[in-house]
Amino acid sequence: MSEIQSNPEEFKKLAKNINDGLVVMLNLLKFKGAGGQASYARYTQEAGKFVEGVGGKVLYLGKAGELLNGSERWDMVMLVQYPSRKAFLTMANDPEYLKIHRFREEGLERAVLYATDPIKFREIGPETEGCGRKVQGAMSKVNIVEREPKCLELNGGCKAAIKITLIL
Repeated sequence: MSEIQSNPEEFKKLAKNINDGLVVMLNLLKFKGAGGQASYARYTQEAGKFVEGVGGKVLYLGKAGELLNGSERWDMVMLVQYPSRKAFLTMANDPEYLKIHRFREEGLERAVLYATDPIKFREIGPETEGCGRKVQGAMSKVNIVEREPKCLELNGGCKAAIKITLIL
């Protein structure tokens, strides 16, 4: 079971990581009952200005549903994007932010927080050859199919021409 505790060694790795691009923080959250959810809600309301202050934004917030794999149940899943690890650490070390962080701790029974680096789907798996260049991906061959622009009628009669590119 995951508890609420920081991994100092992982924070050191985060600070030393040379990737200065976007980082998405994956949060898996289990509340301490209804009171815990209320405390966490207060934390998110007050933490929002700190997240936005360093250029971050919530990409996704959702209630956990059916557990299809694994055995640890969570109440909520949240993805928060920051412009860099440095931006996240700036926020996490802000003395004013630390004052409200107690609401997070009071509200959660357990949590997981992962720093993740966005990648393209085709970058999953071993290196392969495709389209005359080396690509990362589980696929042994990459086909790019382009379709001519199509005119689509959208809601309200608005029309838009789009060009579709499929990477298969």
